[in-house]
Amino acid sequence: MRTNERFSTKEAAVLAGLSEKAIRHEMARDIARPESVRVGKVMRRSMDARDIYYLSLVSSLPVALKPEDRRDLYALIRRRLSKRGRWESTIRRLRLRGDVGIEIDSAKVRRDVDRRVTVFLRGRRRVMSDPKVVGGAPIFTGTRIPVRHVGLLAKKAIPVKEILEDYPALDGRDVEFARLFVELRPDPGRPRKALELRRTG
Repeated sequence: MRTNERFSTKEAAVLAGLSEKAIRHEMARDIARPESVRVGKVMRRSMDARDIYYLSLVSSLPVALKPEDRRDLYALIRRRLSKRGRWESTIRRLRLRGDVGIEIDSAKVRRDVDRRVTVFLRGRRRVMSDPKVVGGAPIFTGTRIPVRHVGLLAKKAIPVKEILEDYPALDGRDVEFARLFVELRPDPGRPRKALELRRTG
């Protein structure tokens, strides 16, 4: 699992399939504790793949966990423990003991997270923006293909095979990244007109 790469809370939310509000909720309850890193003069919250793995596990569960069970699960993942609170961890499984026993195929969740993170990091390197090309919209390097356009096609459930037939310079990972890109940067729509105040009478 890539623990040296850092992600904003928004990126982590998209990669885990959660809302940013859900992550802020975990931080407010002192469950998830992302690092603070300096970006210019501002301190920002920064997460890594283990944080995304934890968030993906929580979002995949069929039941809501108590805060203390979430806190123990987070600590177990961050510290690579085999036991914490009511949790037990093996190479392939996570088990929560108690009245309602829960068992998770953690290896599958880990593989899914690794794949999404790898696709995202590769895609981020593949994107460029040049004011002279397509009006400065982000495009895939070496092409004139706007990332947003491809992502919107993917979000409309157009088969990847069809998208690749129209854009043979891309591959399936590019399409998957483009879909994530659109989730990270929703279309702002038309800018609002400024209010104009007029005197009457």
